[in-house]
Amino acid sequence: MLAISILLQRDSSETDLSVLLTDISGDMESDGAWNDSAKRAEIADWAATADSSIKDSASRLATFRKNVKNWGLGGKNTVVPDFEKYIRKFSSIENGLGVCGEGDNKKGTIKHITNKHSKYYAKSYTDTTQMVRFICDDTKLFRWRAATDIEKNAYEWGAGKFDGELRAGRVNPNIYYIYETAKKAWRPATTFEKDTYDYKSNKDWADGSDGQVKKGAVTDTMYTFDKDAWRVADPIESILKIGCTELKDDSTLYDEDNNIYICSKRKWYLALSANYMWNGEQKHKLVNTGIGSTSGTYGYWFDYSDNADYGESKIIYPVDKDENSVMFALAPIIDTCGGICGTFELYKGDSITYDPFVGVGFTLAADGVTPVDISSWGGICISYKTTIGGALEISLGTAIDSRLGEDRPRANLSKTPDRARQDLAWSNFKQAGWGCHGDSLKAGVCDTISGEEASKRAVQFRFYVQAKSGNTGNFAIYEIGKIGTCK
Repeated sequence: MLAISILLQRDSSETDLSVLLTDISGDMESDGAWNDSAKRAEIADWAATADSSIKDSASRLATFRKNVKNWGLGGKNTVVPDFEKYIRKFSSIENGLGVCGEGDNKKGTIKHITNKHSKYYAKSYTDTTQMVRFICDDTKLFRWRAATDIEKNAYEWGAGKFDGELRAGRVNPNIYYIYETAKKAWRPATTFEKDTYDYKSNKDWADGSDGQVKKGAVTDTMYTFDKDAWRVADPIESILKIGCTELKDDSTLYDEDNNIYICSKRKWYLALSANYMWNGEQKHKLVNTGIGSTSGTYGYWFDYSDNADYGESKIIYPVDKDENSVMFALAPIIDTCGGICGTFELYKGDSITYDPFVGVGFTLAADGVTPVDISSWGGICISYKTTIGGALEISLGTAIDSRLGEDRPRANLSKTPDRARQDLAWSNFKQAGWGCHGDSLKAGVCDTISGEEASKRAVQFRFYVQAKSGNTGNFAIYEIGKIGTCK
């Protein structure tokens, strides 16, 4: 009676129970049988999930048992009868599984529900339109529970044919499993394992040619053959269909738009373009100087600050730099900002006597030290913004900068919180005058230089902001080009 009461009431309201009892009474009035197959299947479904939820939540039947015991109808020694077995038998017989522990339903048997009125009905065991399956879990308690993915998908497979064999699941063919001989068991395969398997030949992918890129056997993930093994391709490898491998390090590649990619440490970088000197919005990582040099006709970005003199200023970028690369250290920032952007904090600390500063710059040759004659440009343009006025200066390398007293030729950049463009002729670049003067100038132990002269042997360009300690702000650089070419 307790089992029947639980089955009829379930988790419904008193009104729903009253309606159900009325329907059953009317159904049985003519022939004494309850012929509503759909309602019986609905109740059987509830019982199956109440005993062992599809979502593996706590058993509802255990809750019912606890509640009945708390009634205390038999005092401290209240014994709740074994109502669960009647609920389980009703459910399993009604939905077509049969009683767990009876007949062929041994422990571990997995079946699909055959009652067409059940919401868990499946036409066959491998029917993918309904993938819930039940396993005979406890023959003493007659209990079925929802089978796990690996239980139902690898059911009756037995041992694999060899170590590393891959198979698609029996019920859900989108889940793949791999056999491990050492453990004598199947386990879920990783995306890499299922993607790099030749299902026709029943073995792993054969070796490819160095840099070969191809789509996974199951997913759309792309893979690159690198040196002696397949690995996941990076996004640019997937686009270019050529891998950046250990053997291709430092190689270059042009795409159909004349963008140049450089292979560095197993990653392609969209380095520069034939159409721009440098355009951060195009995600170019290097500056295309176009000037012939044994060190390469491009430069790379770097940052600097007063930290070298024990100042405490810093740039805070929206993402971390690539600390493992010199040439592409700021590549993550360029990808994120569509240029180079950040916030800065200027603090002089206890050591420096001048106003604190931070900056970013780029070299004019790939080695970072070779002088380049850029006088033919006529000047330079920059597209930028900064909340504190800054400057752009020409560095001529460590030795010459030292003889200049670090007083490099520079051109001021206006404060502009919104993006602006500034064109600077070489004549706009001038020394401040504090680097080489007086007795030192007369003695010839230091030098002065004009912007025009500096452009003939430039090593770096440096953008920086310098102000009183405690100042903060933000900046962004979007484009660098020959004078008159920036947008």
